[in-house]
Amino acid sequence: MVPKTSQGRQSSLGYFVLQLLQMKPAEVLIESTRVLGQRIKNEALLKSLPKLVNSLSASTEGANDAAVAITTTDLVSKSVAIQCQVITTDAMVSSDVWRKMVQVAVNRSFNQITRAFAIASCETMDNWGWILF
Repeated sequence: MVPKTSQGRQSSLGYFVLQLLQMKPAEVLIESTRVLGQRIKNEALLKSLPKLVNSLSASTEGANDAAVAITTTDLVSKSVAIQCQVITTDAMVSSDVWRKMVQVAVNRSFNQITRAFAIASCETMDNWGWILF
């Protein structure tokens, strides 16, 4: 069982992931997707984490597996969508440079990034605000 923290479910999940990966908080970004209006089944997720962590790979195939894993359960095209952008790199880039690059990209593509205050399918910005290390 995962120890509870003062910040609740997301933090206890994050704590458990950090333990499994043997990493520091600044080295891990936790994201989640779910059916709108429904909570994630925390116990089932916690039970599956050791197997998921053991299957991680830094290979091209591992990156593809991660990309497939974060797709949603939608089976038909929708007229609207929530986009979650994930950028991974091994480049030595400071957080200040990342912030500037993201702002330029947002201004040229999305025109805006808003922080939703309702239940949404992409939880990163909703729960944590901007997370750039």
